[in-house]
Amino acid sequence: MRPRTALVLLVIALVGWAVVLLWEKDVPGTEERLEKAGLLLPDVDRDAVRRVEIRRPGTTVVLSRVDTKKDTHPRWKIESPLADRADPWAVDSLLADLLETKERGTIAPGELRADPEEAGLGKDAVHVVLAGEGFRHELLVSAKPAPGGVRYVRVDGKGPWHLVGGGFPRAIEQPVDDLRDRQLLGDVSAVDVASLDVLENGKKVLSFARREGDDWWITAPIEDDADNTLVGDLVGRVTGARAEEFVDDPPGPDADLGLDPPAHAFRLTLREPREGTLELALGDETPSGAGRYWALVPGRPGRFEVYAASILGLLAKAPDDWRSRLALDYSAWDVLEFDVERDGTKLTVSRVEDGSAPEKWVPLEPAAFPLDPDAAERLVQDLARTEVVRLAPGADPAACGLDHPVARLVIRRREPERFPDLVLEIGESAGKGERWARRAGRPTVFVLREETAARIDPAKLRREKRGDTGTKASGDANDGAPAGGGGSGPKEE
Repeated sequence: MRPRTALVLLVIALVGWAVVLLWEKDVPGTEERLEKAGLLLPDVDRDAVRRVEIRRPGTTVVLSRVDTKKDTHPRWKIESPLADRADPWAVDSLLADLLETKERGTIAPGELRADPEEAGLGKDAVHVVLAGEGFRHELLVSAKPAPGGVRYVRVDGKGPWHLVGGGFPRAIEQPVDDLRDRQLLGDVSAVDVASLDVLENGKKVLSFARREGDDWWITAPIEDDADNTLVGDLVGRVTGARAEEFVDDPPGPDADLGLDPPAHAFRLTLREPREGTLELALGDETPSGAGRYWALVPGRPGRFEVYAASILGLLAKAPDDWRSRLALDYSAWDVLEFDVERDGTKLTVSRVEDGSAPEKWVPLEPAAFPLDPDAAERLVQDLARTEVVRLAPGADPAACGLDHPVARLVIRRREPERFPDLVLEIGESAGKGERWARRAGRPTVFVLREETAARIDPAKLRREKRGDTGTKASGDANDGAPAGGGGSGPKEE
């Protein structure tokens, strides 16, 4: 065979092989064909459906999909018989019942012996429309169950009658309230919230905003670090509020329900990738009692009954109760570097993560410092959530010796653009084995135990020599205290 002929035959063979591969790529395999056998619409995937209509005597339920690039799960809205947000999981379950319930058998069109009216295929028949990009299918469904609890179903007015049971009847009979989103604020969670304002009878009484990464800050009626756990609990309860009952015909005007003005209102501003604001209003307790209150969400129809006793219980706290009781709040794993300074002596320590050194921590400046890496690790771990002895709002930092602190700790973390440096400053003795202290950027002075403050000292991180019985570190228990042991500085409020 000539080389040219062989080359031509090879090209033909390759082209034929490619055609077969391209054709087989779009042909369902045996397993897939078996899986789809018996489905009413085997070529329709529920993720492709964008509109659902269920027309039954006396009511029509219309659902449409809402386009959004910022949600991982599809969002749906109810267009009829009322306009409201749909529960995406309930809609997903509805589509699964309609599209993934398999037939139990078929009857040829001319062999259906039942009277159409008696079988529920006359004026009482249910019409189900499923539409998406490039397709629209209509199912005619018997309103009454046939023997065995199945329904007669015909697709697009042609072909056989399918006998369908399982979840299909449940789907076409589902009340519209079962499809409404019971999450009053939708799929928003606490991590999506950038700020929260709390109002009572139209007047703002509390405000919180995120600051320095995910930490919360009190912005009104005082300014201070907030208790992250407490504020997170409040935000989580507000965003997680659920409707126990939908009340489309409330027993009276909003003023009678405590909703005009609202007894309590929560205004949330969302952060990226979310955006916009949401509001939840709570009124008086409903006649149902048991911790249920009237609720209103702007943009949603009707009113709601919601369990809100736990939310209102948190609002009983005084503004001071929302202050953080932590001097420092960080994750030890996030710390990459820290400075320890006392009486003019400064040490910078860095974490080693590349395996180039046998120790976890090494001295950076001065590099020759005899560092005890275990002591460095203990310091980072132990100070991660340092609690204050007490807060001293209104105390003068200068009178507490904090304008010229005796010791200073600087914590540098991963992602410095999100998590700025934490700076803890130690002042004069506050008496009774305590020290004045403050964190840079926080307006409130606080008191630490003397043993905690004394650990912020380069000498405490020095590796002891063999046989060394220990040397006195700078900054002992009375460092900075006046003679006689009495504490200086103002008294806390």
